[in-house]
Amino acid sequence: MKKEHFLNDPVKNIMAVILLTVIAYLLTLSFFFNNIIAGGLQFVFYPCYVALITVSLYLVSLLYFKKYNWVISLTGITVMFYMAFLYN
Repeated sequence: MKKEHFLNDPVKNIMAVILLTVIAYLLTLSFFFNNIIAGGLQFVFYPCYVALITVSLYLVSLLYFKKYNWVISLTGITVMFYMAFLYN
């Protein structure tokens, strides 16, 4: 039996995306706490949108590819934190 690589485990990838989405969401929320009243609420949900897209792409890639699916998770996490700090 072939041992599956740590990075290719779907459960660990999806849990990492969800956990880091919560962290990115809280960071974005703390950055915009003063601007929420002024209509800055739309930027708070960008990490959540990116996480939904990332998990969707990851699940679709599991159907077609057997290796290197973790690249999609890593790219999505990077984009989430980029967007969280972009609107700082």
